[in-house]
Amino acid sequence: MLSSAPAAGARPARRCIMSWEGVSLEGQQKAKDEGRRTEDGFAPVLRRPSLVPWWSLALSHAAVGMYLTARLGFYPALSAAFHLNYQQLGLITTVTTLVASLGQPAFGALGDRLGPRLLLPWGLVLLGLGTGLIGLMPGYPAIVGLAGVSVLGVAAFWPIGAAVVTAIAPPAQRGTAFAIFQASGSLGAVIGPLVANDVLAVAGLRGTVLLIPIGLAAALLLWSTLCPTVIHAEGLPDSLPVHRSLLTGLGLPLLIMVAAALVLTCYNSYLTVLETGRGVPQEVANRELSLLFVAGVLGPFLAGPLSDRLGRSPVIAACLAGSVGTHLAFLFAPVPWRPLALALTGMLLPGAATLAVLLAQEMRPEARATAAGVVQGLGYTGAALGTWLLGALADAWGPVPALSTLAPVAACGALVALALQRHPPLRP
Repeated sequence: MLSSAPAAGARPARRCIMSWEGVSLEGQQKAKDEGRRTEDGFAPVLRRPSLVPWWSLALSHAAVGMYLTARLGFYPALSAAFHLNYQQLGLITTVTTLVASLGQPAFGALGDRLGPRLLLPWGLVLLGLGTGLIGLMPGYPAIVGLAGVSVLGVAAFWPIGAAVVTAIAPPAQRGTAFAIFQASGSLGAVIGPLVANDVLAVAGLRGTVLLIPIGLAAALLLWSTLCPTVIHAEGLPDSLPVHRSLLTGLGLPLLIMVAAALVLTCYNSYLTVLETGRGVPQEVANRELSLLFVAGVLGPFLAGPLSDRLGRSPVIAACLAGSVGTHLAFLFAPVPWRPLALALTGMLLPGAATLAVLLAQEMRPEARATAAGVVQGLGYTGAALGTWLLGALADAWGPVPALSTLAPVAACGALVALALQRHPPLRP
């Protein structure tokens, strides 16, 4: 657990706040007295924790969310400038989604080995440059290539940022801290299209370069607050609930994530088409989609603090079980009740997805970034494939019968969460 003491006369190492979870008070004091560092696996740290806590990561995550949805806001201008059809625009989204999702496990593993300071800021720089330069590209192939390369920044940022948050947050407040981190990304996603509208109105398509300074500022903030090194422990305390097999360590949280992400992704993809097909005006359908996004900001804020008191698994199970009822209510309830059912569904599913990632990190504390990357990245990859399959079912059966099949998916996710019930709640 402890590294060797520094040699006599050596320059003392920079003092950093570490993650002391699972380390006895005697061990902590001994490490401090001897100038050693102790941690429980991945322990990225802050230089000035009193001034810049995990809020710096939350603000950076908001910038990531803003960049991703601002790109969608540029689609009409790109389509007009380069005469792109729906299939070509869809390919941009497909490439960016697959690269960002499939890259997360690899970057998470790198983060566990190299630490956050090397990868987090540069991920933001890459994403910011890619989004800002998209309006200057000479043609469609360059746009696709730039979009695909730049979202490697997302793949680097998300799992490592999630690991940083859970490492520096007090165990009894980890759910709250992680909820703030997740909700900040959702909030950034809400304002992204609005930012895109303002940029296009002020400077046209070439005005996308105006977004670059946001990423550079966020990267500089992270660079100035994260310590340059991360020390990995040789062993882990026996008191930590470490599960080294894939099934119990990552497989079950991954199944929960796939269930929650599949239902949520289907809503994002098919909500407006479903509603206009049921006679709802396009403007109202768009407002319902905005309502879904806003609810996604609130969901983690409620689920995170609740899980700190009640435990991760019970809250996940409650969120997914509740989403079964609200989902069916949205499909079959009278029209006046549908917005309420939609808002509740939009709150419950992101709450469950957020806690699934947090649960995976707590079950694999020696590889937090890897756990976050696998569950988030592969979970949304599976959800993307499932969304495509459900679209085929909707073409064959009709949208409402096809979307009804998502109810048992959420129910299965709740059952998996109950199978993990043995993990107790974290209390002060």
